[in-house]
Amino acid sequence: MGKKDRTTIVNNINELNLEIDYDKLAEAIVKAQKKSEEKPVSNNKIGFWKAVWLIIINKEEKTGTRTAALLASVMGKLFNGIALIGVLLCIGFICAAIFGLDWTGSASTIILQAVALIIMVVTAASLSLIFRGMANEINQENDRNYIMNLFFGLASLASLIVALVALFKEMG
Repeated sequence: MGKKDRTTIVNNINELNLEIDYDKLAEAIVKAQKKSEEKPVSNNKIGFWKAVWLIIINKEEKTGTRTAALLASVMGKLFNGIALIGVLLCIGFICAAIFGLDWTGSASTIILQAVALIIMVVTAASLSLIFRGMANEINQENDRNYIMNLFFGLASLASLIVALVALFKEMG
Protein backbone atom coordinates (compact mmCIF):
# COMPACT_ATOMS: atom_id res chain seq x y z
CA MET A 1 0.00 0.00 0.00
CA GLY A 2 1.38 3.30 -1.01
CA LYS A 3 1.04 6.64 0.66
CA LYS A 4 -1.77 7.74 -1.70
CA ASP A 5 -4.00 4.77 -0.88
CA ARG A 6 -4.16 5.47 2.84
CA THR A 7 -6.90 7.68 4.31
CA THR A 8 -5.73 10.31 6.70
CA ILE A 9 -7.59 11.15 9.87
CA VAL A 10 -7.51 14.73 11.06
CA ASN A 11 -7.40 14.91 14.82
CA ASN A 12 -6.99 18.67 15.01
CA ILE A 13 -10.47 20.12 15.72
CA ASN A 14 -9.14 23.65 15.91
CA GLU A 15 -9.15 23.79 12.10
CA LEU A 16 -12.97 23.47 11.85
CA ASN A 17 -15.04 26.65 11.68
CA LEU A 18 -18.24 26.08 13.67
CA GLU A 19 -19.48 29.68 13.70
CA ILE A 20 -22.77 30.60 12.00
CA ASP A 21 -22.90 33.74 9.92
CA TYR A 22 -26.40 34.95 10.75
CA ASP A 23 -26.34 37.69 8.13
CA LYS A 24 -25.75 35.16 5.34
CA LEU A 25 -28.44 32.92 6.82
CA ALA A 26 -30.94 35.79 6.85
CA GLU A 27 -30.07 36.71 3.26
CA ALA A 28 -30.55 33.10 2.16
CA ILE A 29 -33.96 32.95 3.88
CA VAL A 30 -35.08 36.21 2.25
CA LYS A 31 -33.84 35.03 -1.16
CA ALA A 32 -35.69 31.71 -0.79
CA GLN A 33 -38.87 33.53 0.23
CA LYS A 34 -38.68 35.83 -2.79
CA LYS A 35 -38.05 32.87 -5.09
CA SER A 36 -41.08 31.01 -3.71
CA GLU A 37 -43.30 34.08 -4.15
CA GLU A 38 -42.18 34.48 -7.77
CA LYS A 39 -43.17 30.92 -8.64
CA PRO A 40 -46.18 31.09 -10.95
CA VAL A 41 -49.34 29.52 -9.54
CA SER A 42 -51.14 27.30 -11.98
CA ASN A 43 -54.86 27.87 -11.93
CA ASN A 44 -56.22 24.64 -13.36
CA LYS A 45 -59.80 25.17 -12.26
CA ILE A 46 -62.25 22.97 -14.08
CA GLY A 47 -66.00 22.76 -13.92
CA PHE A 48 -67.84 20.79 -11.25
CA TRP A 49 -69.28 18.11 -13.53
CA LYS A 50 -66.03 17.72 -15.45
CA ALA A 51 -64.16 17.20 -12.18
CA VAL A 52 -66.74 14.61 -11.11
CA TRP A 53 -66.40 12.83 -14.46
CA LEU A 54 -62.59 12.82 -14.26
CA ILE A 55 -62.77 11.34 -10.76
CA ILE A 56 -65.26 8.67 -11.91
CA ILE A 57 -63.13 7.56 -14.84
CA ASN A 58 -60.06 7.64 -12.57
CA LYS A 59 -57.95 9.84 -14.82
CA GLU A 60 -54.61 10.57 -13.20
CA GLU A 61 -53.55 14.08 -12.32
CA LYS A 62 -50.02 15.07 -11.41
CA THR A 63 -50.77 18.10 -9.23
CA GLY A 64 -53.35 16.48 -6.93
CA THR A 65 -55.66 19.48 -6.87
CA ARG A 66 -58.76 17.98 -8.48
CA THR A 67 -60.41 17.01 -5.19
CA ALA A 68 -59.62 20.39 -3.66
CA ALA A 69 -61.08 22.14 -6.72
CA LEU A 70 -64.19 19.98 -6.45
CA LEU A 71 -64.60 20.76 -2.75
CA ALA A 72 -64.01 24.46 -3.40
CA SER A 73 -66.71 24.38 -6.08
CA VAL A 74 -69.18 22.63 -3.76
CA MET A 75 -68.46 25.02 -0.87
CA GLY A 76 -68.73 28.01 -3.21
CA LYS A 77 -72.14 26.85 -4.39
CA LEU A 78 -73.21 26.18 -0.79
CA PHE A 79 -72.20 29.68 0.32
CA ASN A 80 -73.90 31.22 -2.73
CA GLY A 81 -77.06 29.29 -1.77
CA ILE A 82 -76.86 30.61 1.78
CA ALA A 83 -76.38 34.13 0.39
CA LEU A 84 -79.47 33.66 -1.80
CA ILE A 85 -81.46 32.54 1.25
CA GLY A 86 -80.28 35.73 3.00
CA VAL A 87 -81.52 37.86 0.10
CA LEU A 88 -84.87 36.07 0.18
CA LEU A 89 -85.08 36.67 3.93
CA CYS A 90 -84.42 40.39 3.35
CA ILE A 91 -87.21 40.53 0.81
CA GLY A 92 -89.48 38.60 3.19
CA PHE A 93 -88.72 40.93 6.09
CA ILE A 94 -89.40 43.98 3.92
CA CYS A 95 -92.70 42.49 2.76
CA ALA A 96 -93.54 41.68 6.38
CA ALA A 97 -92.80 45.27 7.33
CA ILE A 98 -95.06 46.63 4.62
CA PHE A 99 -97.94 44.16 4.76
CA GLY A 100 -97.66 42.46 8.13
CA LEU A 101 -97.31 45.29 10.59
CA ASP A 102 -100.29 46.30 12.62
CA TRP A 103 -100.44 49.92 11.52
CA THR A 104 -103.54 50.62 13.62
CA GLY A 105 -101.85 50.02 17.00
CA SER A 106 -100.09 52.50 19.20
CA ALA A 107 -97.10 54.46 17.93
CA SER A 108 -94.66 52.75 20.29
CA THR A 109 -95.73 49.28 19.09
CA ILE A 110 -95.36 50.31 15.44
CA ILE A 111 -91.90 51.80 16.10
CA LEU A 112 -90.79 48.69 18.01
CA GLN A 113 -91.96 46.37 15.24
CA ALA A 114 -90.35 48.54 12.57
CA VAL A 115 -87.01 48.71 14.43
CA ALA A 116 -87.04 44.92 14.96
CA LEU A 117 -87.70 44.33 11.26
CA ILE A 118 -85.01 46.85 10.24
CA ILE A 119 -82.49 45.05 12.47
CA MET A 120 -83.46 41.72 10.92
CA VAL A 121 -83.18 43.13 7.38
CA VAL A 122 -79.75 44.64 8.05
CA THR A 123 -78.53 41.42 9.71
CA ALA A 124 -79.80 39.22 6.89
CA ALA A 125 -78.32 41.54 4.25
CA SER A 126 -74.95 41.66 6.03
CA LEU A 127 -74.77 37.90 6.41
CA SER A 128 -75.81 37.50 2.79
CA LEU A 129 -72.97 39.76 1.65
CA ILE A 130 -70.49 37.95 3.90
CA PHE A 131 -71.45 34.54 2.52
CA ARG A 132 -71.31 35.85 -1.04
CA GLY A 133 -67.81 37.20 -0.40
CA MET A 134 -66.78 33.88 1.13
CA ALA A 135 -68.04 32.04 -1.95
CA ASN A 136 -66.03 34.32 -4.24
CA GLU A 137 -62.86 33.91 -2.16
CA ILE A 138 -63.19 30.12 -2.03
CA ASN A 139 -63.62 29.95 -5.80
CA GLN A 140 -60.43 32.01 -6.26
CA GLU A 141 -58.38 30.03 -3.70
CA ASN A 142 -55.59 27.82 -5.04
CA ASP A 143 -54.11 26.50 -1.79
CA ARG A 144 -55.16 22.89 -1.50
CA ASN A 145 -54.45 22.64 2.24
CA TYR A 146 -56.52 25.74 2.99
CA ILE A 147 -59.50 24.39 1.04
CA MET A 148 -59.30 20.98 2.71
CA ASN A 149 -59.01 22.53 6.20
CA LEU A 150 -61.97 24.79 5.49
CA PHE A 151 -64.03 21.80 4.37
CA PHE A 152 -63.11 19.81 7.47
CA GLY A 153 -63.96 22.81 9.66
CA LEU A 154 -67.37 23.16 8.02
CA ALA A 155 -68.00 19.43 8.40
CA SER A 156 -67.17 19.57 12.11
CA LEU A 157 -69.40 22.64 12.55
CA ALA A 158 -72.27 20.80 10.86
CA SER A 159 -71.76 17.75 13.09
CA LEU A 160 -71.72 20.00 16.16
CA ILE A 161 -75.02 21.57 15.12
CA VAL A 162 -76.59 18.15 14.52
CA ALA A 163 -75.36 16.93 17.91
CA LEU A 164 -76.76 20.02 19.68
CA VAL A 165 -80.12 19.64 17.94
CA ALA A 166 -80.27 15.99 18.95
CA LEU A 167 -79.33 16.87 22.54
CA PHE A 168 -81.97 19.60 22.88
CA LYS A 169 -84.60 17.48 21.13
CA GLU A 170 -83.99 14.70 23.64
CA MET A 171 -84.19 17.12 26.57
CA GLY A 172 -87.38 18.78 25.41
